[in-house]
Amino acid sequence: EAGLRVASYLERYLQSNTLPTKSGIMISLSKWDTKQKERQTDTYPARVTKAKYKMDNLDITFEIQLVHLEDIRQQKVFNWVTDFENHANSAKWDESQKLIILQNIISASILSQLAKSDSTQNILLGLKKLSIDNYSLPALSTSFKDCTQNMFSFVREYFTELEELSTKIAISLGYTQKETQILLSTTFFANLGSHTAIYLQKQRVESYEPAKLELLRLEEILINEAKKV
Repeated sequence: EAGLRVASYLERYLQSNTLPTKSGIMISLSKWDTKQKERQTDTYPARVTKAKYKMDNLDITFEIQLVHLEDIRQQKVFNWVTDFENHANSAKWDESQKLIILQNIISASILSQLAKSDSTQNILLGLKKLSIDNYSLPALSTSFKDCTQNMFSFVREYFTELEELSTKIAISLGYTQKETQILLSTTFFANLGSHTAIYLQKQRVESYEPAKLELLRLEEILINEAKKV
């Protein structure tokens, strides 16, 4: 019973084949939503520049807000990079446009710290590297190895945390995409709850992305059941 209290809801379900407490799931889901909003919300009072663009074949003008990157320690750099990439894809900026925009919304002091600033890819990767310099690699590695499914109420939390840690380690060590994927997949399967691991084995799911899709699908079923009155 002690083990059940710390296991994720999905692990509990696969162990007992019964739906865990509905109220517990709903409370945990609310906490998860709040945590996600906190992850995405940057409270640093950075300047904002508004930009407009038109979609192809549509006579509609869209406005986006480009948040300036002014403090590498206090702003959420990984979120900032993701937001910029999303804006760039939506507006279909070419490489020269992206470079000009980045040079205008990143502070000169931060740009001067980058090893390379000759391409969008080098700038964004350099920003991520700068943002994790204050983490020691041993501490990151320990957090990564200790990140298990049963630390979290939901498997979606496990995926989020594990992917973030693996990305930071990979950037710190200069891993290739393939090396990063191997690191993530190996640790993911090793740190699953025992009943979740057995479930995936029975389903013959042996790689990371299919496992992620399957477990998220199953967890969504549990959550939807809990939402029923």
